[in-house]
Amino acid sequence: ALRPVLQLTDVVKPGMSGSVLAARFKQVRPGTKVLHKSWYTDEAIVQYDVVAPQAQYIRKPFCKLALSYKMREVLTRESNQG
Repeated sequence: ALRPVLQLTDVVKPGMSGSVLAARFKQVRPGTKVLHKSWYTDEAIVQYDVVAPQAQYIRKPFCKLALSYKMREVLTRESNQG
């Protein structure tokens, strides 16, 4: 059976933040890595505490190549918080 290894989620979602969704998903699938995406700038992400500072993040808009590089980076890290 296939098991997800990476969750790609928006930082802001209707009714639930991406961080909350990621935390809930990790309860069901421990070890799954998370990549957040958003229009927020890197500074705003940290300033407004939108996601944990150590969380993996890609800023929209992004091209397929940038997304693939970031996904590879996230998947090859030893640990992934957030």
